[in-house]
Amino acid sequence: MLRLAEEEFARQAVMQPGSVRRVNDAARGALCITGIVFPEEVKYGPQKNGAGWVFLVERPALADGMAAGAPRLVLGERAGKDDIFSRLPVAKSLLPKKAVVVGAGAIGSFAGIELARAGVGEVTFLDFDTVQPGNSLRWPLGRSAWGRSKASALANFIAENYPWTSASFAQGRLGAAFTDVAALPDGSGNVLAPVFDLLRGADVVVDTSASEEVQLALAYHSKRFGVPYVVGYATHGVAGGVVGRFLPDAEGCFVCLQEHWKDKRLPEPRVDDAGVVIPVGCNAPTFTGGGFDLQEVSLEIVRTTVGLLSSGGYDPGGWTVAVLTLKNEDGSRTLPRWEGHACPAHPKCCGAQR
Repeated sequence: MLRLAEEEFARQAVMQPGSVRRVNDAARGALCITGIVFPEEVKYGPQKNGAGWVFLVERPALADGMAAGAPRLVLGERAGKDDIFSRLPVAKSLLPKKAVVVGAGAIGSFAGIELARAGVGEVTFLDFDTVQPGNSLRWPLGRSAWGRSKASALANFIAENYPWTSASFAQGRLGAAFTDVAALPDGSGNVLAPVFDLLRGADVVVDTSASEEVQLALAYHSKRFGVPYVVGYATHGVAGGVVGRFLPDAEGCFVCLQEHWKDKRLPEPRVDDAGVVIPVGCNAPTFTGGGFDLQEVSLEIVRTTVGLLSSGGYDPGGWTVAVLTLKNEDGSRTLPRWEGHACPAHPKCCGAQR
């Protein structure tokens, strides 16, 4: 390959001596990369005529004067958006969309990465927690993230691996109460103002906080700002889970769902109260379960979100609330089973105006 390239340079030197001289000058530098393009059968259809690339990388000498070795052959891979997204056509409709993921724990972390992998153009994580070694059992990143902010670790991972997605993070603790005004930083103003700015600029809010207070607040403000709200969580012992989506103009809302559950009009997800543990070194209980079960909820969150963002490119389904069952009533494992339900306006909530 290198010999053929040199022969081509010699031929071009007659017609374009100036250009070839500049190339030769560069080749005598610290690093020289020679790109060779050739016809290749890389396209579908009767013509099958495309362009392939290989690169020859040479270092005439290292900085200390030692020989750098023989040239190395580097295969050119196809990493453009058109090449990558040809495997997932719906991704192109997701590129201009923005998702805010609240909660970067066992469910939100996987969901956020999958949204980036699917082609969502902008993903912002909001979480206050740090990665502990015990999180590795149900968190996508391993030891390299221990001790780091969950939100920043995920944003950096996405930036390194999915360059078509702009990943960012905002650290804050929704639901925390300040009882000492003097303890607030100077000039902090309204501590919720940055959160409201995130919600206003989003195309969807994904709530994986697993906090009822945060869920109620985000559901209310998402509706107020006209942004679709997707909520998902697992129950104790990962016996079941819920994924719901609530559009700003929908008849029912997240509070309506709570009222329907109180009235037993809609089935609640199964709970395993024995599936709770207080790990050594922690001061709060957590549910037991691994990422291999929790990802059932994460993936349905992603499918629901992609359906909402794709402008018809991916079917979002005809239900409002999806209830997951992973365990039978006796605690034995069952195959994952999802049931979809509508969430009409409840007489004590949205239906009270009728």
